[in-house]
Amino acid sequence: MPVSLGVGGSFDVYSEKLKRAPEYIQRSGLEWLYRVWQNLALETHGLRAALHGVGAAAVAFGAARNARRRRDSKIVP
Repeated sequence: MPVSLGVGGSFDVYSEKLKRAPEYIQRSGLEWLYRVWQNLALETHGLRAALHGVGAAAVAFGAARNARRRRDSKIVP
């Protein structure tokens, strides 16, 4: 039975390229989220691109919600 295990993040920690998350984050089980944030912060444009994507999604969601509200508020004879 083949088994696959991702260990790329471990190599980054052992080589001291990246720091481990603080103890309280490790205990809460959110070290993966700390790593994502750390990786985005390392890329100068990565954080801006992520925030831009979140902003674009929020604008699209708001426009769709407003269109639905306008459609639902019309009186149908």
